[in-house]
Amino acid sequence: MYTIFNINETEFTHILNHKDSFIIIFKAIKSDFIVFLSLILLEFSFLKFKTKFLKYLFASSIIIIATLYIIDSVIIYSGTRLFMTDAIKYVASMPISAVLVIITTLWLLFLLYSFLVKKNKEISRNKAIFIILGFFIFYIFPIHISTYYMKEDLLSSNMYTTNMHIRYIKDYDNKYQLKQDYDNRFIETKWKSKDKNIILIVDESLSAVDSYRTSWVKHYLTGFDEISKDGILYRNMIANGNATDAGLTAILKWVEPIPFSLSIDYYSLYKSPTTNLARFFDNKWYETNFFTTWPWDFLDKEGFLKDLGYQNIIDAKKYQWLPTYAFWSVPDSYLYKESLDYIKNKQETDEKYFLTMMTISSHLPYDTPYGKTKESMYRYTDDLLIQFYKDLKQTDFFDNGLLIVVWDHRKMTPLESGEYDKYADSAYNRIACLVIWNDIKPDIDENIYQQTDIFYSIKDMFGDSIKLIDNYNNIFDKEIRRDYALAPSFADKENMVIIQKNYKWLIYENLTLNSEKTKFKRKYNNIENPEEIIEYINQLRSYQMFLQKSILTKFKEKLVWYKNIIKEHISE
Repeated sequence: MYTIFNINETEFTHILNHKDSFIIIFKAIKSDFIVFLSLILLEFSFLKFKTKFLKYLFASSIIIIATLYIIDSVIIYSGTRLFMTDAIKYVASMPISAVLVIITTLWLLFLLYSFLVKKNKEISRNKAIFIILGFFIFYIFPIHISTYYMKEDLLSSNMYTTNMHIRYIKDYDNKYQLKQDYDNRFIETKWKSKDKNIILIVDESLSAVDSYRTSWVKHYLTGFDEISKDGILYRNMIANGNATDAGLTAILKWVEPIPFSLSIDYYSLYKSPTTNLARFFDNKWYETNFFTTWPWDFLDKEGFLKDLGYQNIIDAKKYQWLPTYAFWSVPDSYLYKESLDYIKNKQETDEKYFLTMMTISSHLPYDTPYGKTKESMYRYTDDLLIQFYKDLKQTDFFDNGLLIVVWDHRKMTPLESGEYDKYADSAYNRIACLVIWNDIKPDIDENIYQQTDIFYSIKDMFGDSIKLIDNYNNIFDKEIRRDYALAPSFADKENMVIIQKNYKWLIYENLTLNSEKTKFKRKYNNIENPEEIIEYINQLRSYQMFLQKSILTKFKEKLVWYKNIIKEHISE
């Protein structure tokens, strides 16, 4: 019901770990309290006056609200990131919740039957109270207080976590010409060309808090922490988005996924101002590969990968006859095996390669060969990464290889206990990243980075005389040009968020995307360079709009060309 009653979703995150938890809960669902209290008062009035019209009005109100709730749920699970079958898995994973859903659904169906089929005009006071309270329970049942945070695998929690599309106020006018300024932001690199093989592992839906060595909060990924001691661990890595499409766009194309047009629904529509990583390595005579077990057609991944130009792509089709787990995919063990076999074959040749691996087993709803709980997911994910790292060392990969492990976005769950205390609002986009190669000095890097920095750091290390944006931070040599990171807002769908470095902590500042009038929501209390940030965002958005309009123009010209060809054939 969040999207119906306009509830502030972010207040459902650290509720039960907060000293004012009751006040926050009441504030978060006050709209629903008002609605249900009004219905209760109306019902008592109906019972007293026994008015047929009012009785049917009350019944219609209950039916409409229930219908809206169901429609909202269906839209979220069918129109956003999750499949409808995953909704069933969520409910089935919690027996108590499943019972409540079934009982309440049956009661609502009985209500419909009584009023519409049997035309039962009388309803007792007790039944009326039970109907309203039952429906209210149907709304709040995901709130489970056996742990210190909101449950992550139930309906309303996932309404919060999956229905996160950023909306914005206004696009730029055609007269807006910041695009030219954006073209001038690129600088040329010095000669730094390397000749290493690269493995880029993009881990699905994990948070900085999961790594104790990164956050000092949770001990979920002890294997990841142990491996990170052999390389550089980045403690202040920020995800540029809140879903896989945004993460891949930022890492592989260097486009900060800031909304720029009302027609943007798929990440293939974001156009990079420079050569993406796949084509970059292709031009350097590398073999480029994208391995995953994800379905090819999910979120237009087919169009996205084809646009990137990977030479070899392996996805769910290769494993279509095998048992599937989360997201209709085989588990990550197949991905790691496929990748290791590829690497071993390449060890026997002199061919260079760039291998991108996209995992899936850590995505909600948790479903792995180890089990369907959060704990089993972490063990499975961690065990596979540890074993893969050991196998890489046995193949002598690190003699001439670079391993990068980064997470695509923070997990789609409300904040856990201790997470908000550690990171405050910046926790919504906190991920982890590590880099390992032989001639590296193990270290912990406290500088602020975002996913797009990985893109240009790689190009800077492997390229020669290439153009880089003037405000990227280099993850390899710690050359810092920017003291902030860009990430989407969870709190206000018409805003994006600026995260700025303030000593070693990050703070949130909301920025309203309002075309030429883009500005900070507050009077930049903590922002040192507000006008510079606003200018950069305006340049980036207007540049993307310019590219999109160019694409549409070319498409229209192509249609006109085909139309003329058809006319000529008809006339002949």
